Amino acid sequence: MKKNLFLIPLFLIGFLTINSCVTEDVENDGKLDSLKTENVPDDKTVYKLPSPIELYKFLYASKTTFKKDALNSIERREKYNTSTRKALNLGVYASDLAYSAVFEKTQETFQYFKTARILADELAISEGFNEKVANRIENNLENVDSLYEIASDAYWDATTFLEAENKTELLSFIIIGSWIESVYIAGQSVDKFSPKNEIVIRIAEQKLLLENLLDYLNSHEKNEEINKIVRKLNELEEYFYNLYDGSNNINITESNYKKLIEKVTALRNAFVY
Repeated sequence: MKKNLFLIPLFLIGFLTINSCVTEDVENDGKLDSLKTENVPDDKTVYKLPSPIELYKFLYASKTTFKKDALNSIERREKYNTSTRKALNLGVYASDLAYSAVFEKTQETFQYFKTARILADELAISEGFNEKVANRIENNLENVDSLYEIASDAYWDATTFLEAENKTELLSFIIIGSWIESVYIAGQSVDKFSPKNEIVIRIAEQKLLLENLLDYLNSHEKNEEINKIVRKLNELEEYFYNLYDGSNNINITESNYKKLIEKVTALRNAFVY
């Protein structure tokens, strides 16, 4: 498979280090590693936060159909008129961009890159989405390795900028938006429920990522806007718990699964509409 990893945005490759060391989730033998918080020698904390690209790669490998209708409308971007709404939907659009890139949808990939770039500019996050990066991408469209390197460079430029400018609140909104969009798209990719459906199981495993996302959010000072969303994420967490038994083993019923997807959809729609 020829992956368009060059356009997977900075926020989906890894996450920012701000008085903490943040890493993306990884897989081991097809299963998610333990996502507990770890201590590292320099007294920083490692948070293994959601990386939607891994979920999208899983959907692609599962031979699911690309769900174009599940993407957030590009035309809706002009409705986002506060920094909170812009940051949340920068995360949503960045997630849609990653999904399109993994599924090799060139037109959608470029459309969502352009849309994410506009929101990034409006949030004064030019690093990672600037003209220099755009030109490097255009000149390396057929060189996957170089394009992945470009994306990595863009990530570090942007995260360094966000750290220097103390824009951790924006980053929190972006991470939230990108993760909820990935779970929403995964839910839309399940054509028929079965407790043994590999996508259903992977969605249930997102509980571990949500726990770490909440740990990360709770470890930093939050404004009231973030506090509101954290409360909603705490409510969502309860729906994930219902997919597990008392021994923390996955035990999914159709009723509890549908309730979870309804809750995810409601929260996602509150962000994008």
